[in-house]
Amino acid sequence: MPTYQENRATQIKNSLTLNHVEGLGPLLLQRLRTHFKTSEMILSATPHRLQQIPGIGAETARRIAGARFEFQHQVEQEFSDASQMGFHFCLLDDSDFPVLLKEIFDPPLVLTLRGKLPQPVFPAIAIVGSRRASRYGLSQANHFARELASSGIHIVSGLARGVDAAAHRGALDAGGSTLAVLGCGASITYPPEHEALSDQIEKSGAILSEFNLNSPPLPHHFPRRNRLIAGLVQAVLVIEAARKSGSLITARLACEYGRDIHVVPGPVDRSGSWGTGRLLRDGAVPVLSPEHVLEEIRPLLDSPQSRNGILANR
Repeated sequence: MPTYQENRATQIKNSLTLNHVEGLGPLLLQRLRTHFKTSEMILSATPHRLQQIPGIGAETARRIAGARFEFQHQVEQEFSDASQMGFHFCLLDDSDFPVLLKEIFDPPLVLTLRGKLPQPVFPAIAIVGSRRASRYGLSQANHFARELASSGIHIVSGLARGVDAAAHRGALDAGGSTLAVLGCGASITYPPEHEALSDQIEKSGAILSEFNLNSPPLPHHFPRRNRLIAGLVQAVLVIEAARKSGSLITARLACEYGRDIHVVPGPVDRSGSWGTGRLLRDGAVPVLSPEHVLEEIRPLLDSPQSRNGILANR
């Protein structure tokens, strides 16, 4: 009879296998999981049964049915490499999987982690914004992150240049916890100049990814990554966002997930203020200080699930 460790390893490998199947995005994976319940049952299903799921055509069904054999070597190698690198996996059904992320309509089947996640329910705010942030934007991102982290809030962002990096550093400067969600595999640091920052984040929080271990930072990965940033938090704070900013994608997804959206206003004559101005016009909450953010989110943090003494010292 297989041991608990053997069963868990099989579950992880099945989830990693599904991640390799071309054409399977988060929504289709969730439909499959809703119907078949487990990754094992998905991979064991016949192409005929798979095609009964809306959105699963003949070619995708064929790929799923043959995935275990096709990707066996890659998945075994990935599982072994992750263990040797000190990474670990968190499955959607694990008790320590983040509760808020579990509740979105397209959660990941498995996360690959460096570092350690907080408790399943934890107070968190995403701070996102322009990669080409102004000096003002960088200063505000660092300031808000530092003050919020000092109050026990976990800061979530995407390790990108600009506002993301400033937010991570602000949380670290305060001795707080920050989570970086990657648009590539957990074994890759992107952008590469953030390797030292990544190492610092790992010591106080976590680096996490839903992509396979060595997946490159492809353009279409980042919108998918943004849904995890939105899903992990109670609220999103946007600091500078251009017309086509990925931060607007994060904000839109956060709205779909029922999260609060806060915006730090910026100068109206700067391109980086276009996106924040649009969000404010659409009903986002303008905030002028970290204290204002804390006042806005206090009801969320004072809920029975989130009450852990947060903000007691304010």
